[in-house]
Amino acid sequence: MPVKANLNKYSLQAGAWGDDASKGSTGVRVEIRTHIYNADYGAFDYFWVGDNLLNGSFIQFGYGYEPGSFCLREHEINNTGTCQGGSDNLKTNDARWQWQYWPNGLANNFYYGVGPANSVGSDGSWHTYSIVPVSNGWSFLFDNQQVDSIPVEPTPSKDPAYIVAEKSTNSAHFGNLGPVEFRNLSYEMTNGWHSVNSLISLHGCSSTSNCTGVQNPYGAVSEGSNDIIAGSGIGIVPPGNLLWTARYVTLVVNLGLEAKGTVTCSTNATMFANAYSARLPQGMLAYVQLYDTKTAAPGFLGTIGFVEVFTGWTGDANTSDAKVTIMMDTNKSIEANWRIYATVTSIFVMTGLTLVVIVLLVLCVRRRRS
Repeated sequence: MPVKANLNKYSLQAGAWGDDASKGSTGVRVEIRTHIYNADYGAFDYFWVGDNLLNGSFIQFGYGYEPGSFCLREHEINNTGTCQGGSDNLKTNDARWQWQYWPNGLANNFYYGVGPANSVGSDGSWHTYSIVPVSNGWSFLFDNQQVDSIPVEPTPSKDPAYIVAEKSTNSAHFGNLGPVEFRNLSYEMTNGWHSVNSLISLHGCSSTSNCTGVQNPYGAVSEGSNDIIAGSGIGIVPPGNLLWTARYVTLVVNLGLEAKGTVTCSTNATMFANAYSARLPQGMLAYVQLYDTKTAAPGFLGTIGFVEVFTGWTGDANTSDAKVTIMMDTNKSIEANWRIYATVTSIFVMTGLTLVVIVLLVLCVRRRRS
């Protein structure tokens, strides 16, 4: 059997990250609409949902096209495959479910399973792809029915859940990819399943391939609430930009003094002075960085050398760290607190002023006596 196509030279991706609230999930699922078309020989077109896991592994499940003869269940170690199931000849229009598990991130070692011919239904039909933990590993559910599993220890996710349309090929002529529609991206926590509240653009190249200087022609755009379409003929949204949010929530940061800071949400960073107020996508993390932890005291005290020193945040964050991370699940506000301190300069100035006052008082007393 040949080496799997997703170890090819190019692996181009377009899709969406879920919101930051999906970090630490113990399962993930999405509905994918089957699009039947003829894929190119030598290419691997794959539409999937996945998670990067805390232990450094990566797991994904979806459906794909991979024309050629392949083992249907295999593990590959250092590019050497060991077939653990039957083999089949996959046709150009034969869409099949497929899962993959990479124990060391996106290194050369991985496990995969492929479904039977035409295993993802008719053109235009919707199906749910789920990855869930079970007592002895990960279970892959197609329309809530287990179709396969892998006996490895489940672990929570490190990054947000994500959905991807991917083209893997050795040809510089990338050809068609879908497009395919995804909806209702959800993640499982200890308290049950949750729908993502925001989707962030994913556009680039898998770390398994070198795409330096290559332009990715595939895009992803929002089709509605928790719904995107990704692949060929779709407008490209720069990575990190918002595709969709259920609603915006407001973050207010009050510094109270002539201090400066930044607020970063996704890839967007905003510098500000004194105060900040903005509406941010729900479910995203906001990173607030205070640059000036020491600043001149206001008014006359500042002119003679007194300083204000940052002592911590209050409100929806309580910490003395200058950098704070805030989950924007609801409206949030934080305020910087300061304490005034005397410096060596201010002590000298105050001492000098005191001496001047004493001298003036003495002179006044002498004048009155004279």
